[in-house]
Amino acid sequence: MHDDTLKRFKDVTETLNTMETRFRTLHHTFLQAQGQCEEPLQDYLARHAAQEAFGTPADVQTIEQAQHYAAVPFPADLVSFYRKTGSLHGGRHLNNLTIFSPESVLERTRSDSPYAHSIGLLDTIHYLWDHLREAESMDSYTAMMRQEEYDELNRSYMAVGYWCESMDDGQEDGDMHYCIFYDRQGLFRTVFVNLLDEDFDIAQEIEHSADACTWDEIMSHALDEALSARLSSPRL
Repeated sequence: MHDDTLKRFKDVTETLNTMETRFRTLHHTFLQAQGQCEEPLQDYLARHAAQEAFGTPADVQTIEQAQHYAAVPFPADLVSFYRKTGSLHGGRHLNNLTIFSPESVLERTRSDSPYAHSIGLLDTIHYLWDHLREAESMDSYTAMMRQEEYDELNRSYMAVGYWCESMDDGQEDGDMHYCIFYDRQGLFRTVFVNLLDEDFDIAQEIEHSADACTWDEIMSHALDEALSARLSSPRL
Protein backbone atom coordinates (compact mmCIF):
# COMPACT_ATOMS: atom_id res chain seq x y z
CA MET A 1 0.00 0.00 0.00
CA HIS A 2 1.39 3.38 -0.96
CA ASP A 3 2.41 5.67 1.88
CA ASP A 4 -0.27 8.26 1.09
CA THR A 5 -3.03 5.62 1.11
CA LEU A 6 -1.78 4.16 4.39
CA LYS A 7 -1.51 7.64 5.92
CA ARG A 8 -5.10 8.36 4.95
CA PHE A 9 -6.25 5.15 6.65
CA LYS A 10 -4.26 5.97 9.77
CA ASP A 11 -5.58 9.54 9.88
CA VAL A 12 -9.18 8.34 9.57
CA THR A 13 -8.81 5.61 12.19
CA GLU A 14 -7.06 7.98 14.61
CA THR A 15 -9.85 10.55 14.21
CA LEU A 16 -12.60 7.96 14.70
CA ASN A 17 -10.86 6.43 17.70
CA THR A 18 -10.45 9.85 19.32
CA MET A 19 -14.13 10.65 18.77
CA GLU A 20 -15.16 7.29 20.20
CA THR A 21 -12.98 7.67 23.29
CA ARG A 22 -14.26 11.18 23.99
CA PHE A 23 -17.89 10.12 23.66
CA ARG A 24 -17.45 7.06 25.85
CA THR A 25 -15.60 9.13 28.46
CA LEU A 26 -18.47 11.62 28.60
CA HIS A 27 -20.98 8.80 28.83
CA HIS A 28 -19.01 7.20 31.66
CA THR A 29 -18.99 10.53 33.54
CA PHE A 30 -22.76 10.84 33.07
CA LEU A 31 -23.41 7.29 34.29
CA GLN A 32 -21.26 7.82 37.36
CA ALA A 33 -23.04 11.08 38.17
CA GLN A 34 -26.34 9.18 38.00
CA GLY A 35 -24.99 6.45 40.25
CA GLN A 36 -25.36 3.92 37.45
CA CYS A 37 -21.70 2.97 36.99
CA GLU A 38 -18.95 2.18 39.50
CA GLU A 39 -16.57 0.76 36.90
CA PRO A 40 -13.21 2.57 36.46
CA LEU A 41 -12.96 4.57 33.24
CA GLN A 42 -10.25 2.42 31.65
CA ASP A 43 -12.24 -0.76 32.26
CA TYR A 44 -15.35 0.90 30.84
CA LEU A 45 -13.47 2.04 27.73
CA ALA A 46 -11.99 -1.42 27.24
CA ARG A 47 -15.49 -2.93 27.21
CA HIS A 48 -17.40 -0.30 25.26
CA ALA A 49 -15.10 1.84 23.09
CA ALA A 50 -14.97 0.45 19.55
CA GLN A 51 -11.46 1.05 18.21
CA GLU A 52 -10.44 0.78 14.57
CA ALA A 53 -6.99 -0.78 14.29
CA PHE A 54 -4.35 -2.29 12.06
CA GLY A 55 -2.91 -5.67 12.88
CA THR A 56 0.73 -6.66 13.27
CA PRO A 57 3.09 -7.46 10.39
CA ALA A 58 3.10 -11.11 9.34
CA ASP A 59 6.29 -13.09 8.85
CA VAL A 60 7.21 -14.83 5.60
CA GLN A 61 6.50 -18.32 6.95
CA THR A 62 2.96 -17.41 8.05
CA ILE A 63 2.21 -15.80 4.69
CA GLU A 64 3.50 -18.88 2.85
CA GLN A 65 1.38 -21.16 5.03
CA ALA A 66 -1.72 -19.05 4.34
CA GLN A 67 -0.91 -19.12 0.62
CA HIS A 68 -1.57 -22.89 0.61
CA TYR A 69 -5.28 -22.11 1.00
CA ALA A 70 -5.42 -19.77 -2.01
CA ALA A 71 -5.74 -21.34 -5.46
CA VAL A 72 -4.41 -18.09 -6.96
CA PRO A 73 -1.10 -16.73 -5.61
CA PHE A 74 -1.28 -13.65 -3.41
CA PRO A 75 -0.61 -10.51 -5.49
CA ALA A 76 2.67 -8.78 -4.63
CA ASP A 77 0.94 -5.71 -3.20
CA LEU A 78 -1.15 -7.88 -0.88
CA VAL A 79 1.98 -9.68 0.34
CA SER A 80 3.59 -6.29 0.97
CA PHE A 81 0.54 -5.26 3.01
CA TYR A 82 0.78 -8.45 5.06
CA ARG A 83 4.51 -7.88 5.66
CA LYS A 84 4.15 -4.21 6.65
CA THR A 85 0.69 -3.98 8.19
CA GLY A 86 -0.77 -7.46 8.62
CA SER A 87 -4.50 -6.78 8.63
CA LEU A 88 -7.22 -4.20 9.19
CA HIS A 89 -10.06 -4.31 11.70
CA GLY A 90 -12.27 -1.36 10.83
CA GLY A 91 -14.73 -1.63 13.68
CA ARG A 92 -18.30 -0.41 13.67
CA HIS A 93 -17.43 3.17 12.68
CA LEU A 94 -16.04 1.84 9.40
CA ASN A 95 -18.84 -0.70 8.97
CA ASN A 96 -16.46 -3.47 10.04
CA LEU A 97 -14.18 -2.91 7.05
CA THR A 98 -11.84 -5.88 7.44
CA ILE A 99 -8.77 -7.22 5.66
CA PHE A 100 -8.08 -10.74 6.88
CA SER A 101 -4.65 -11.47 8.33
CA PRO A 102 -2.66 -14.54 7.25
CA GLU A 103 -2.98 -15.72 10.86
CA SER A 104 -6.77 -15.57 10.66
CA VAL A 105 -6.69 -17.66 7.48
CA LEU A 106 -4.74 -20.35 9.32
CA GLU A 107 -7.01 -20.14 12.34
CA ARG A 108 -10.03 -20.52 10.08
CA THR A 109 -8.69 -23.79 8.66
CA ARG A 110 -8.93 -25.33 12.12
CA SER A 111 -12.71 -24.96 11.98
CA ASP A 112 -14.91 -27.96 11.25
CA SER A 113 -16.80 -25.96 8.62
CA PRO A 114 -16.65 -27.57 5.14
CA TYR A 115 -15.91 -24.09 3.76
CA ALA A 116 -12.96 -23.31 6.03
CA HIS A 117 -10.15 -24.77 3.96
CA SER A 118 -9.85 -22.26 1.15
CA ILE A 119 -10.10 -18.50 0.76
CA GLY A 120 -11.98 -18.93 -2.50
CA LEU A 121 -14.69 -16.29 -2.79
CA LEU A 122 -17.68 -18.64 -2.59
CA ASP A 123 -16.23 -20.68 0.26
CA THR A 124 -15.50 -17.46 2.15
CA ILE A 125 -19.05 -16.19 1.70
CA HIS A 126 -20.38 -19.47 3.04
CA TYR A 127 -17.94 -19.56 5.94
CA LEU A 128 -18.44 -15.98 7.08
CA TRP A 129 -22.18 -15.67 6.83
CA ASP A 130 -23.76 -19.08 7.28
CA HIS A 131 -23.69 -18.61 11.05
CA LEU A 132 -25.37 -15.18 10.83
CA ARG A 133 -28.49 -16.53 9.17
CA GLU A 134 -30.98 -18.25 11.46
CA ALA A 135 -33.69 -19.40 9.06
CA GLU A 136 -31.77 -20.09 5.88
CA SER A 137 -28.35 -21.20 4.77
CA MET A 138 -26.21 -19.65 2.09
CA ASP A 139 -26.50 -23.08 0.47
CA SER A 140 -29.91 -22.08 -0.88
CA TYR A 141 -28.25 -19.38 -2.99
CA THR A 142 -25.85 -21.78 -4.68
CA ALA A 143 -28.10 -24.84 -4.78
CA MET A 144 -28.95 -24.25 -8.46
CA MET A 145 -25.28 -23.88 -9.40
CA ARG A 146 -23.53 -26.89 -10.88
CA GLN A 147 -20.63 -28.10 -8.76
CA GLU A 148 -18.28 -27.52 -11.68
CA GLU A 149 -19.34 -23.88 -11.88
CA TYR A 150 -19.00 -23.43 -8.12
CA ASP A 151 -15.51 -24.94 -8.16
CA GLU A 152 -14.39 -22.82 -11.11
CA LEU A 153 -15.54 -19.58 -9.49
CA ASN A 154 -14.04 -20.60 -6.17
CA ARG A 155 -10.67 -21.35 -7.81
CA SER A 156 -10.66 -18.14 -9.83
CA TYR A 157 -11.43 -15.53 -7.17
CA MET A 158 -9.84 -15.24 -3.73
CA ALA A 159 -11.46 -13.24 -0.92
CA VAL A 160 -9.26 -10.98 1.23
CA GLY A 161 -11.80 -8.94 3.20
CA TYR A 162 -15.21 -7.28 3.38
CA TRP A 163 -17.28 -4.46 4.81
CA CYS A 164 -20.93 -4.27 5.83
CA GLU A 165 -23.62 -2.50 3.87
CA SER A 166 -25.17 -1.49 7.18
CA MET A 167 -24.86 -1.95 10.93
CA ASP A 168 -27.73 -2.61 13.32
CA ASP A 169 -27.12 -1.04 16.74
CA GLY A 170 -23.40 -1.55 16.29
CA GLN A 171 -23.76 -5.14 15.09
CA GLU A 172 -23.23 -6.49 11.59
CA ASP A 173 -26.22 -6.87 9.33
CA GLY A 174 -25.50 -10.44 8.29
CA ASP A 175 -27.40 -10.21 5.01
CA MET A 176 -25.65 -7.50 2.99
CA HIS A 177 -21.90 -7.16 2.59
CA TYR A 178 -19.29 -6.19 0.05
CA CYS A 179 -16.55 -8.78 -0.45
CA ILE A 180 -13.08 -7.68 -1.54
CA PHE A 181 -11.40 -10.25 -3.80
CA TYR A 182 -8.69 -10.68 -6.42
CA ASP A 183 -8.60 -12.58 -9.70
CA ARG A 184 -6.09 -14.67 -11.63
CA GLN A 185 -4.48 -11.50 -12.99
CA GLY A 186 -3.76 -10.31 -9.44
CA LEU A 187 -6.23 -7.43 -9.70
CA PHE A 188 -8.88 -6.55 -7.14
CA ARG A 189 -12.63 -6.07 -7.24
CA THR A 190 -15.63 -6.00 -4.93
CA VAL A 191 -18.91 -7.88 -5.14
CA PHE A 192 -22.15 -7.09 -3.34
CA VAL A 193 -23.60 -10.04 -1.43
CA ASN A 194 -27.31 -9.59 -0.71
CA LEU A 195 -28.82 -12.62 0.96
CA LEU A 196 -32.18 -10.85 1.36
CA ASP A 197 -32.70 -11.03 -2.39
CA GLU A 198 -34.36 -14.32 -3.33
CA ASP A 199 -32.97 -13.90 -6.85
CA PHE A 200 -29.42 -13.31 -5.65
CA ASP A 201 -27.01 -14.86 -8.16
CA ILE A 202 -23.37 -14.73 -7.12
CA ALA A 203 -22.12 -15.67 -10.59
CA GLN A 204 -24.02 -12.76 -12.14
CA GLU A 205 -22.83 -10.40 -9.42
CA ILE A 206 -19.22 -11.34 -10.08
CA GLU A 207 -19.67 -10.92 -13.82
CA HIS A 208 -21.10 -7.43 -13.35
CA SER A 209 -18.81 -6.33 -10.53
CA ALA A 210 -16.75 -3.16 -10.87
CA ASP A 211 -13.69 -3.03 -13.09
CA ALA A 212 -10.57 -4.67 -11.71
CA CYS A 213 -8.10 -2.33 -10.06
CA THR A 214 -4.92 -2.17 -8.01
CA TRP A 215 -4.61 -2.81 -4.27
CA ASP A 216 -4.32 0.91 -3.50
CA GLU A 217 -7.35 1.70 -5.63
CA ILE A 218 -9.51 -0.98 -4.02
CA MET A 219 -8.48 0.06 -0.51
CA SER A 220 -9.23 3.72 -1.23
CA HIS A 221 -12.58 2.71 -2.70
CA ALA A 222 -13.41 0.53 0.32
CA LEU A 223 -12.56 3.34 2.73
CA ASP A 224 -14.67 5.82 0.76
CA GLU A 225 -17.64 3.44 0.73
CA ALA A 226 -17.36 2.55 4.42
CA LEU A 227 -17.15 6.22 5.40
CA SER A 228 -20.08 7.06 3.15
CA ALA A 229 -22.19 4.35 4.78
CA ARG A 230 -21.24 5.58 8.23
CA LEU A 231 -22.00 9.23 7.47
CA SER A 232 -25.36 8.33 5.97
CA SER A 233 -26.33 6.83 9.32
CA PRO A 234 -24.38 8.72 12.03
CA ARG A 235 -23.82 6.82 15.23
CA LEU A 236 -21.52 6.73 18.24
